[in-house]
Amino acid sequence: MAGRSYRHAPGGAGSRRLRDRHPEIEYLAGAYFHQDYDLEADSPMGVIRKFRTDEAPGQVQALREALRLLIDSGANEQQLAEVWLRRGAGASYDPRTDGLEFSGFLKNVVDELS
Repeated sequence: MAGRSYRHAPGGAGSRRLRDRHPEIEYLAGAYFHQDYDLEADSPMGVIRKFRTDEAPGQVQALREALRLLIDSGANEQQLAEVWLRRGAGASYDPRTDGLEFSGFLKNVVDELS
């Protein structure tokens, strides 16, 4: 959506340090972007749409908020990659293979979940 702001008040309630765990993001990465994610949908955004329809509205809202907080954290691309691709619950999809930066991909996910 054009003109959408992903910024929250600096230091606002609910802000997280980057090194904190991101369970909602880790759940999406591990449960939906597993090694066979491309068999589940025709595109990464198709996987996000599947998440949106399969999960409870509260789970979708929690993920959307976690992504907004991460985007607003000031993390650089390398730090965003670490969160998304982290070992254990890491995603098998790397948006850089499609020519996308992590920040742009995560913003697209927030928009798709809205």
